Amino acid sequence: MSFSLREVEGAWKVAAGAARARELADLLVAVANDAVAVVSLETNSYLDEEWRTLQPSLIAAELGVPCRVHPLGSWASGTYALGEELVVMDRDQLHRLLDDTWSPYELTLIDVPSDVTPEQLDELALVLGTTGFDDPILNRLEGSEVWFSGHDDCYVLLETRDPALPAAVLARLLALLAGSALGGLTEAPPPAFPSPGRGCPSG
Repeated sequence: MSFSLREVEGAWKVAAGAARARELADLLVAVANDAVAVVSLETNSYLDEEWRTLQPSLIAAELGVPCRVHPLGSWASGTYALGEELVVMDRDQLHRLLDDTWSPYELTLIDVPSDVTPEQLDELALVLGTTGFDDPILNRLEGSEVWFSGHDDCYVLLETRDPALPAAVLARLLALLAGSALGGLTEAPPPAFPSPGRGCPSG
């Protein structure tokens, strides 16, 4: 397990491991706005005929997750933490997207207001595409409370305005580590966590 925390211009930045996105999803939506935008997604679980990851909107459709699609176009292709489209969904739908039938090896998301406009989504993409790796993101955006980026379905980068979220993430990592150790001793299944949604516990 690893965990680091630092404050940058009033935002809290976390780098941690090991956790899968779905193991932290309830913590993220507990502090998020009413909607979540998936801005980048890569997986080997959903591939097209040329062995490329399906667009997030097609994966959401396969999983029955209602969402709104905002195309960005080819300019975003290859840009760190951006895909060619943004997929906006109600935050309570995140658990349906991140179910246990598949695994993303790259996933980046950020919360947005439910009434976010296409112009605001373009601005969001521009900010994400031009912010340096170590620079704060949320201070350049209005109305977003949490940014998450997961890598290899294990390593976590997180930025939040909520000072309680880093502690909740650390507590979850410790619970996962303890559950894994106990499971190895008792052959018990891994610990279960609540599905994300309004009013979910944060630890």
